[in-house]
Order: sequence, then C-alpha cells, then structure tokens
Amino acid sequence: MLGNYFEYPAACTRTRGVRSKLLTDADWKNLFQSRNLFSALNYLVETEYRSFFEWTTLHADALPSLRRVEHTLRASTVSYIIIILRFLSGPPAETLTVLIQKYELLNIKKTIRRLNQSEQRENHLEISNYDLGRYSLCKNVNWDDIKNNDELSEILKSTYYRYAFLKGQNFIKQGHDLMLFECMLEKVYYDQLIDSIAKLEKTKSDSIRSLVADYLDEVSLTVFVRLKFNHQLDYSSILPLLPLNGCKRITESLLSKLSSAASYEDFFTMLAEETNCKKFAGENLKKTVSNIRKIREQHCIKVFSEGLSMNIAPAVAFFFLKEQEAEDLISLLQCKRFNIEIENNRT
Repeated sequence: MLGNYFEYPAACTRTRGVRSKLLTDADWKNLFQSRNLFSALNYLVETEYRSFFEWTTLHADALPSLRRVEHTLRASTVSYIIIILRFLSGPPAETLTVLIQKYELLNIKKTIRRLNQSEQRENHLEISNYDLGRYSLCKNVNWDDIKNNDELSEILKSTYYRYAFLKGQNFIKQGHDLMLFECMLEKVYYDQLIDSIAKLEKTKSDSIRSLVADYLDEVSLTVFVRLKFNHQLDYSSILPLLPLNGCKRITESLLSKLSSAASYEDFFTMLAEETNCKKFAGENLKKTVSNIRKIREQHCIKVFSEGLSMNIAPAVAFFFLKEQEAEDLISLLQCKRFNIEIENNRT
C-alpha cells in the first residue's frame, strides 16, 4: 500500500507532462486555416506530434497515406498512456490498461472484417495494427497472419472476449450483420472497463466513474440510434448490447420511452424534452454527440484543475482529451484532403 503513495505522484507528474503535449488553441487555429492537406500536415509535424511522424518526409507531390497518418495519430494516445502506466501497479494500472486495450479491440475487429468480408473490401482494410506491447491481452500476435476464424477464436480463448466471439460467430453463420458481432465485443470491453473501476478505492474512483459515464452515454446513445434506425432492430434486441450500467444520463427507462419514436426526427425531439438530456440533445445524432463531447471535455478540464495528486482521474481525463484530439485531427485532415469547408469548433 505504501508503494502506491510513491506511484501516484510519479504518475501524476507524467500526466501533467503529457497533458502539455496536447495541441493549443493557436495550433488549432493554424490547422483550420491551412490551405490544403499538405500545409496542414506540414504544420502538424512541427507540433508535439513531430516524434510520431519520423517515418515520413513530406512532399507536396507525394503525401503519405491518410490511413497511415490516422493510425499514427491514434497510436500516439496509446504511447502517452503507456508512459504513465510505467509508474503504476495494481487496480490503477489495470484501469488505464483496459482503457488502451480499446485499441487492441480495433485490431480484433479489423481481423474479423478481413476474415468475413469479401475481397472487394481487402484494400479498405490495409491499415497497421496497434501495438500495446506488454499491456496487450494477446501477446506476440501478428493479426495479419491469422488465416481463419478458428485461429482467431483460439487466440481469444484466454481473454474476456471468448464467449462474445463464439456467440458472434454464430450470428455470422445465421447471416446477421457484422455490426452486431462488433457490438457484442464492444459491450464486453466496456463491462471490463466498468469492472476495473469498481476495484479502485471508492474515494479514488468516483471522479473516474463519472468521466467514464460521460463516455458511455455517448457510446450507448450512438449504438441505440444506429441499430434502431439503420438496422431496424427492436428495443429488446438492442438493450443487451449497451453498457448501461456504466452510464449517467442514458438509462434503460429513457431508451424504453424513446423506443416508441416513430421516426429519427421524433427520437431527437423526444430526447430534447427529457430534463436530464436538455443540455446535450440536438436535432440529430451528429449534433447530439458533439454536445456530449463538449460536456465531457469540460469535465476532463475540471478534473485537471482539481489537482488530484493521489488519483489517476487526471490520467483518465487525459486519455479522453487525447483520443478526441486525434479524432478531430483526422476529421480535419479528411476535409483538407477533399477541400471541404470545416468550422473550427475547438477554440
């Protein structure tokens, strides 16, 4: 126990250090004002991301693959959390480890798509895997070498994905969409994250649980809307796929009520009428998710300002801020590539 008192300050020092690696308002302004993809990338490699782009030299007539750039941006989140993890052990380390194992889930999902989709999609799946090193569930696995579902099942047999994978395989054999398979795996992952937080001391877990609840609200709402309106699934089929036990505002009773919506538009009209949802409900999913993310960002900044020196909450807050920064950068770069106007909502 005494060791933890030495670990927390060291981890918090590293967290403050990596937080300074986040882009500034001035960085975002310059990126949004860049003329095209080349100028945006040229600016980006001069920021704190420079060390992650050592694999490429930029030339206006030979830009790197945008997929490779996207992978690099997302992988930087994993790299920074691993820096913090080196100074932690026990339940705090487990929680941060599960957070970054989200990227191992991306490896698993990519492999499932490769094994179960037609050759027409092969080129779309040619992206690098995420390397978690000793923090991965599946050690020393080359995901691209896996030849069939049985081989993947054997690899996942010792992980918390074991039963969800077997159930998902049966879904595929029955002709169901791959999205349901992926939702099953995601639900298991989020349950594992919730369980890891429950192992923390209560005085050190409340703020973390609240941060994760903000995130799971977004996840549950997004999955519910997509499965209901894009895949025409009914309420009872969707409910088992949602991590509602970790949510704050998105509850079973709320979704039961919203499931009666006659249309996509009615759904969000009804959501806006709910007292607990007025702050983030928008006219569609995109606007609603954007509002939820802004609330989560404010919550993360508040956690940093509280200076919790004996708590990993700042590290969890950093994870969410860094992950969102990477996703916003990817959206910006995609718009620059196709000359699409994009509004600066980061400042």
